[in-house]
Amino acid sequence: MNTTKANVVLILLVVLAFACYNVAFAHPKVALSFAPPSPVSSHVVQHSVARPLRSASHFHSIVGPPTVTASFINSVLRAAHSPAVGIGNVMYTLGVKYSIDPAFPLAFYHHESGYGEHGMARTTLSIGNIRCTADYACDSTGGYRAYSSYAAGVKDWYQLMVEVYLPKGLTTVEKIIPVYAPTADHNNESAYISSVLADVAVYRRGEVVA
Repeated sequence: MNTTKANVVLILLVVLAFACYNVAFAHPKVALSFAPPSPVSSHVVQHSVARPLRSASHFHSIVGPPTVTASFINSVLRAAHSPAVGIGNVMYTLGVKYSIDPAFPLAFYHHESGYGEHGMARTTLSIGNIRCTADYACDSTGGYRAYSSYAAGVKDWYQLMVEVYLPKGLTTVEKIIPVYAPTADHNNESAYISSVLADVAVYRRGEVVA
């Protein structure tokens, strides 16, 4: 009697073992369902979260509404003892007209001549040391455009951007500088870009850069 029960139990164990074998190896998808989640899905989520919503260059476009006022521009020029004090209204008004933030021409002016304190800008009345071309009055060396007033110099800078640079898709500081002040003309493009962007950031905080 005991021997018969033992044999039955043994047979049941063998059948159970065989059934488990079929589940695990004859149907591998069932077994794989117990595997840990693939790390790929985790990577995709992290990438999605870390991805910036907008490229950094979006914030460096010269196109846009004014981020500084006319009085602020004059305050900057006054603090720097610039001979162009008073052109804030012109720079601001033309910025609105051409949809270019006046913080940018102000920063160009700073980098090019220390707000008119250094170099050819003292006599050309130019805010951007623009190279002389046909149909323009030039300085005595024939290298740069010269103007009858600072207001005329400011207007010409805006028109250069609107008529030459923007139509070619050169709308950001990073794209403009390599054409405006290329390395071939002995300029440090990266330093120029950094200078303009640093100034604009300071202006937008309402700080005067002398």
